[in-house]
Amino acid sequence: MMLAKGKNLDVVAQVERRGDARYISGDLRRTAYACLVAEIVDKVMEDRHPVDEIFELVVLTLQRLNDVKRVPRADAAWFVMRMLDVLGYAPQLQDCPDCGTPLSKAAGWFSPLLGGVLCPRCGAHDQGGSPLSVNGLKVLRLMAAGQAELYDRLRLSDQLLDEVEHALDGQLEYHLDRHLKSLDFIRSIRDGHRTPA
Repeated sequence: MMLAKGKNLDVVAQVERRGDARYISGDLRRTAYACLVAEIVDKVMEDRHPVDEIFELVVLTLQRLNDVKRVPRADAAWFVMRMLDVLGYAPQLQDCPDCGTPLSKAAGWFSPLLGGVLCPRCGAHDQGGSPLSVNGLKVLRLMAAGQAELYDRLRLSDQLLDEVEHALDGQLEYHLDRHLKSLDFIRSIRDGHRTPA
């Protein structure tokens, strides 16, 4: 991409497409998840302040989304967890963020407001969170540890992906302090509804 500096805005002078993205552009779901990646990066990055780690994560995620053998939901969830980690907003998954009690391996309560999984005592009083199963907690811990190879071998059910996505998307939107439009689009595709024009 070649940009020409303007007074207030840069002007795109030239663009060259590199790499093959036919499976992203030919699949609405994959395109929607690629839009999520782009929207997140747009919201968190400052102009002219490149971050190599984020660039590499975006490239890897787009490559994964372009692989028809992969599950785009799982790849997008991995991206969101890695972005939360890079930004310093990774959820607390070992100790209750409210009282500091070490978490057991039991089901819990995920609170974006408090920044992670709450112990049963604190979770009973939280109004803005959502339940998290034992397997949901295990998957989030695996993702937070950065164990990509093990994560890639998992066959996550739609229900488990729903839990993981709900927790991570809530955490992300809370810390960005804005709603992500691409998430609405993804949900509308998943629910089989048409998006409003």
